[in-house]
Amino acid sequence: MQPLFFVHIPKTAGTSFRRAAEKRFGAKRVWSDYGKHKIETSKKVVQYTHHERDYYSLYQAMERDGARMLGGHVPALRYVAGLGVTHTVSFFRDPIQRIASAYSHYVRHKAFEGDFREFYTAKGRINLQSRLFENVPIEAVGVIGLTEAYEQSLDIINDRYDLKLKPLRDNVGRSNIAKPYHIIPEELAELEQLNRKDIALYQQVKTLFEQRRALLAAGRPYAHGRIVALRANRVVGWAWWAGDNRQPVPIQVKLNGRVVAEDTARILRPHMCRLKVPRDGYVEFKIPIEAKAGDTVECVVADTGQSLSSRPMTVPAGN
Repeated sequence: MQPLFFVHIPKTAGTSFRRAAEKRFGAKRVWSDYGKHKIETSKKVVQYTHHERDYYSLYQAMERDGARMLGGHVPALRYVAGLGVTHTVSFFRDPIQRIASAYSHYVRHKAFEGDFREFYTAKGRINLQSRLFENVPIEAVGVIGLTEAYEQSLDIINDRYDLKLKPLRDNVGRSNIAKPYHIIPEELAELEQLNRKDIALYQQVKTLFEQRRALLAAGRPYAHGRIVALRANRVVGWAWWAGDNRQPVPIQVKLNGRVVAEDTARILRPHMCRLKVPRDGYVEFKIPIEAKAGDTVECVVADTGQSLSSRPMTVPAGN
């Protein structure tokens, strides 16, 4: 079975997820990368990733040893080429609450003596969630869960990968994670300004999560997809089915709310091959349209009505 790649964003219930995987598969089959000198990092990860820089040998070792998951506080690009974006999972959390939780953790467990502002203005703590997924389209990721909906997220992961992970709660600073941390208005305003990218990404993740949860509840298949270019004469994007279905996704184009064209996502999109996408990269669609500036365009999956954008897009002027 293809191993999972878990991008563990700090303070998003990732420790609980890793423990659930260890309980299900056994600790020896869950490999970790939390840094070269961290005790949690697996020995063969230290050898192949941090010493030899030999990722291919790492993946071969995982296959030989029957590893079922590799995870850690690492950017998605580190292992996505070998383990595949379709088998990548992560949990996201409200960015402001995540930072507040991280500060509380550092004070309790790492003897951090600075104040909250000193903590959250450190460069490495700003927009962390978006930086970990830099150059990896969030719509392509196998499953994106929410800390605030952890058990529902686990349901989606279990359904997608035919697992039986059970919810656990580890490394949680408070008994009620849904209760927000109180932040004074001045610091809240600065946090929101500093973390604009993370806030925008989190809103997108929430939309995608709710869309997928609704499709799962309705017993309908989910498609990963995105519109990447919109002109008056064409719309370009990519899509593939979640799971084992390798048929091209049928796409309908709605112009001002009316279906005007349909085609399938079957064209090679070469630069996405580095993410190890399905269908050997033949996942793109280019659909001709006749539109004008100001018209609205939406691409939906013909079989389910799933939209590939959070709202209809507007045709820009001048093209």
